[in-house]
Amino acid sequence: MNGTFVKAACAAVLAASISAASAADSPQKKMNILCVGAHPDDAELNCGGTLLRYHKMGHKIFIVLTTSGNTGSNEMRDIKEIERVREAEMLASAKTYDAQVRFLRADDERLLDSNEMRTKVLDALRWADPDVIFTHSPTDESPDHRMTSKLVRSMILSLPGINQQSSEKPCTKKVSVFTWGNAKCINFVPEVYVDISDELEAVCAAANLHESQKAWLKLFTGPKDLSISKRATAAHLGLQCGWKAAEAFKAFRIHGYMPNFRLLPGVNMPNRPLRVAAVGAHPDDIEQHVGGTLLKYKAMGAKVFFVLTTSGNTGSSSKMDPAEIGRIREAEQLESAKAYGAEVRFLRADDERLLDTNEMRTKVLDALRWSDPDVIFTHSPTDESPDHYMTSKLVRSMILSLPGINQQSNEKPCAKKVSVFTWENDACVGSPQPEVYVDISDFMEQKLATFRLHRSQVSYMNTFDIQIDDDVTVPDRFRGLQVGCKYAECFNAFRIHGYMPNFGLLP
Repeated sequence: MNGTFVKAACAAVLAASISAASAADSPQKKMNILCVGAHPDDAELNCGGTLLRYHKMGHKIFIVLTTSGNTGSNEMRDIKEIERVREAEMLASAKTYDAQVRFLRADDERLLDSNEMRTKVLDALRWADPDVIFTHSPTDESPDHRMTSKLVRSMILSLPGINQQSSEKPCTKKVSVFTWGNAKCINFVPEVYVDISDELEAVCAAANLHESQKAWLKLFTGPKDLSISKRATAAHLGLQCGWKAAEAFKAFRIHGYMPNFRLLPGVNMPNRPLRVAAVGAHPDDIEQHVGGTLLKYKAMGAKVFFVLTTSGNTGSSSKMDPAEIGRIREAEQLESAKAYGAEVRFLRADDERLLDTNEMRTKVLDALRWSDPDVIFTHSPTDESPDHYMTSKLVRSMILSLPGINQQSNEKPCAKKVSVFTWENDACVGSPQPEVYVDISDFMEQKLATFRLHRSQVSYMNTFDIQIDDDVTVPDRFRGLQVGCKYAECFNAFRIHGYMPNFGLLP
């Protein structure tokens, strides 16, 4: 295998391993957790382990079923009898989570998008008054699954509407919505994972309470035991992030209801100050794109490290010796880094000539090991700047080498599972939609002050008709607008087996 990813915003997604809120496990306040499935047994098979984790943490669980699965039998003929049996099975299974259950009773495989059904779904959402909602993926090929997902997502913005048709009172919370995928969702790519290793047996037992489905499933998959598919899926997802069993989700994002990944259940954060490394191509890159987040880390007591692959030694609008430009820019970087309490390492490749070589890979690996990070930030792989793109590539290429005792390196191996996030440069036209945001409103002025310390870049940026302050404030204000705060920075997670990002580590 060797050599071969807030206030996280009203926040915006792993495949990702999740830790919880700050230095503890998850939010101290008790939450309402809602699962909306199309049929009885959907909850157990897709997010049962996660629900059980929430239940163990003292949160309240609600389950809503849009249908009662009233045609889901190849033995019973009376659809009312099928409905009665399947609802009874669901109620028995729901005791696993002490869950309250509501059945909306649309006909199985005939669930449609109608105003009547939208009202029922809105009533059910308001009834649960949720902090977190789980439901089907919009890419699920089952018509009931896909329609359930659509109905839930269609009603999210209606939760606070006082004039909406509803028999339940409005909800004023900013709800986080996550969709699950399964083996039938061919195009489902998880963003975030929850470790359910300790919950797997209990959830499999709950799934097997849906006795009526054993003969039905035999028609499609062969197994008589519902837990067989659950075990196989959970083991596959667990393998991706180094656990025995996992469940996986994607976040639903809409203005005002960006997902807060910290609300997902997870493991404790390290009982020590975090170590955070930012790897940029040029002096000023780090401050511009992740400065507010790093200042927020520093305020939390984290140790910050800056790594620069080049010293920006051609980045001047004046005719100068590149060595002198590099000296000036390194001095500006060291001055700026003081505000972050950061240690700085310069790798000194030539500006705009950074290449993927074994020599450069070793330098990058040395720098990463030197910082011994819990979290790494670097450029986006979609950034069109050659140095930005190559810096990102070098960092991502060396992640699996961090623990390698036989790797060419002057620094000792790191055995941590590091979370890697790439920042989104708004100058990158093809940059992907961010997965996660960090509210930096309280740190914006300090960030801007550190960026201004790169005085040599003012005239150079004027060459491109960019005002130095605008290069920071305009993108950060736009990202803040997306998530409901004044200023934000945004990131995507890098995912590779064994190094799935832990969104809970974001400040």
